Amino acid sequence: MRQAIQPAKFQRRSFKVSAIRVTAENMDLVATWCKGEIQTLVSTSAPHTLPQKYIKVNVVRPQADRQTQAFIGDWVVSARGFKVYTDQAFRATFEAIRDAQNISMLGDEVLIHEDHNYGAQIASDPAYPGYESHLVGPNCD
Repeated sequence: MRQAIQPAKFQRRSFKVSAIRVTAENMDLVATWCKGEIQTLVSTSAPHTLPQKYIKVNVVRPQADRQTQAFIGDWVVSARGFKVYTDQAFRATFEAIRDAQNISMLGDEVLIHEDHNYGAQIASDPAYPGYESHLVGPNCD
């Protein structure tokens, strides 16, 4: 006689993060915030491709170089260290916290970033109509 087993149900623990989407306008400020360094990627396999600026982010135990490179449109996330997410991965992993401190909008989602060590301001990202990114950095009040 076989016994049936009944697995218990678990839910992944959630935690809050601070996140900033990299734009051409805020790249310097985001690099300062995450203590990263702006570098340029020149493709050797596609010589007609324009060089791309990105932020080299100090990520703990990255699985690949790409996980340390924040290009325009990527997200830099702070939660026990910094991580880089593509827009698609960020949206699949995180959901917006809806409260009074959230000051940026992306479509109908309210995105957060409030860091009291830096000022904040809003800037438009022309690559994403209707999108406003949250800039951080010294004296951005």
